[in-house]
Amino acid sequence: MTDTRRRGHWSRDGLWVAGLVAGAALVWFFRVVSSATAFTFSSGDAFGYFLPAYVYEAARLADGALPLWNPYQGAGVPFVAVLQPAALYPPRLLALLLPPARAMGWSIFGHVLLALIGTYALCRRLETSAAAAALGAIVFTTAFVLPTIYTPSLVEPASWLPVLALAVIAVVQGGGWRWVIALGVSAAMPVLAGGYQVTLYAVYGVAFFVVATAANDPGRTRANASAIVLRLAAAGLLALATAAPQLLPTLAWSANTVRRTAPLTDIQTMVLFTEAARAVRLRAFFLRGSSSDLCHLSIPVVALATIGLLRRRPLGLVLGLGALGTAALSLTHPGTVSFAIYRALPGLAMFRFPSRLLVLTALMAAVAAALGLDALVRLLGLAESPRRRLVEAGGLALVVALCVLPYRNESQLPWTVPLEAAGPDRSFFPPSSPPPPGERVWVPGDRFELKLGMFVRQGMLRRVRVLSDYEPLSSRRLAGFLAAVAGKPPPGADAFPIFAGSMLGQQPIARPDLLDLVSIRAIVTPERTLPGGEIPGWTQIAKTADIVTFRNARALPRAYVVGRARFVADETQALATITDRAFDPRTEAVIVGVPADDGERALAGAAPTPVGLASIVTDDPEHVAVEVDATQPGVLVLADAFAPGWEATVDGLARPLWQANYLVRGVALRPGDRRVDFRYRAPGFGLGVSVAGAVWSGVLVATALRMRRRAP
Repeated sequence: MTDTRRRGHWSRDGLWVAGLVAGAALVWFFRVVSSATAFTFSSGDAFGYFLPAYVYEAARLADGALPLWNPYQGAGVPFVAVLQPAALYPPRLLALLLPPARAMGWSIFGHVLLALIGTYALCRRLETSAAAAALGAIVFTTAFVLPTIYTPSLVEPASWLPVLALAVIAVVQGGGWRWVIALGVSAAMPVLAGGYQVTLYAVYGVAFFVVATAANDPGRTRANASAIVLRLAAAGLLALATAAPQLLPTLAWSANTVRRTAPLTDIQTMVLFTEAARAVRLRAFFLRGSSSDLCHLSIPVVALATIGLLRRRPLGLVLGLGALGTAALSLTHPGTVSFAIYRALPGLAMFRFPSRLLVLTALMAAVAAALGLDALVRLLGLAESPRRRLVEAGGLALVVALCVLPYRNESQLPWTVPLEAAGPDRSFFPPSSPPPPGERVWVPGDRFELKLGMFVRQGMLRRVRVLSDYEPLSSRRLAGFLAAVAGKPPPGADAFPIFAGSMLGQQPIARPDLLDLVSIRAIVTPERTLPGGEIPGWTQIAKTADIVTFRNARALPRAYVVGRARFVADETQALATITDRAFDPRTEAVIVGVPADDGERALAGAAPTPVGLASIVTDDPEHVAVEVDATQPGVLVLADAFAPGWEATVDGLARPLWQANYLVRGVALRPGDRRVDFRYRAPGFGLGVSVAGAVWSGVLVATALRMRRRAP
């Protein structure tokens, strides 16, 4: 291609991309923002899960710190390790420039554009016409990206899939190391964006595009097989290194959670489709059922994809079969052959909602449709005819009419409505009785009423410490403690639902005395969850509808000292001990472990003494300092969640940190001790940063040397 032709080619592409961006902006304003009028179930996670996390991260970034630990949920949880808030994802830096809700909206819109332009570039790489590429871009964006704008951990990772496919095709076709770097970066982005499920699907998607590209040019692929494998391996290593600061803490934390890196049970997979529902879902591929159907393609798009499957062999055949296969698996149900296949495929059974496989269906169907439009033009003998443009314009017009114009988002979202105006019952407390700063509260974990005052993650918005947390990677210790408060056994790995850190539903408070151990000074709960009779120390301060608010005068301080320790072998014994009615937390602490010296052994036989004073003098998320006046041996109990990564020093010297009272932290005190510092270092984070830094330093050095050799 001459320089003049190349410039003309890119000039035309620039006009098409500009048109796609302008169209996306119009759709965003008129069909996403302006049309959002109702607070619906779809709005729930955006307001109740993601926005609080972004508000908290924005505050930490404004303080010049990374949000490694979150003290406001679950008596404390490792913020960076729970993954879905995507604490290390670069677009989160928008919160330094904009209010978190607006930053969230601009990030989502930016990813809509990424999906649109990425799919266009992908189709052009596969040598479709510009009009066909635009059609493919519109199909993928309307079929999956726009219908998932309510869930950032889906839409943001999914938007990278076209870029990932583009890069892997370029590498297989012999692209240089710049494409290897692009592939490594785009493969890491879904992890950093919090999409562990989409990341797995991306691996399968890459496999489909590798096979399709190799099959399309088998001679060149065989001739360069070793180079292709080397470059794919290098890209994979670069992706792992780039994602390591996020990936390693998440894997480390998963060993401490109820949900493990193991297959879910049939019920935990939360398959949504009965026979009737599957029929409706299947029909939705062809005929629109609602204004924002997931993976609605329309009859013309399915027809074009079929043409692409049949006429652009083997490329279209592989992608078409991939679309059909993922669509079939997305409609699976226990007891069917497809469900057996779904569970047998590596990794798929780890995640809920097989319907999310539709991200691959949408992308491969969109590309197949773009290939089909080109094939249709050739089939009609119009490849070199001016009438070609009429056919392409007709195809685009049909897609716009059937996929774009009917789309309408009716759900309020954080960037479409002020926070205080969306949804009912947003406050933990009545205006006349706000909680004291830093107070820990008990709130019901009911997720489904969509009353955001009852969303446990509102603690991050209000800087109120909440005992429970609505989080997929819930601490097994938190889940066990909440179950004990409800008078139930700890949830196992097969718990349903899997959000075991919030005790979904109206669970009873069977053991109100246990709340004293974790410094619960305020209780907000439906009246029907209360145990019968008067609860010692609880004073009712407000009542609205069926929600009652209490103060708890018997709660232990967040930091205190006791003179006796009861050592137990493991967490199971610790939970059994604190739930024993004979246990008195005001005179002793239950410690998981074995005493290491005579001083610690003496604590086991010490006489009961009243609770001693301790004063919190530094209270940052990753650093809590407590002043004590130890005149005799004892145990300092800090009623914040115990988790790997926390370390303790006493007067500057390291001291073992204990798991105390099953859920919280403890440190042995010796006479003369004055200050205890608790510091958090996220397990795996430092190693991940080191790995990423070393690998990227190597990439930059190699790039510089390569450029130097090429210089005249």
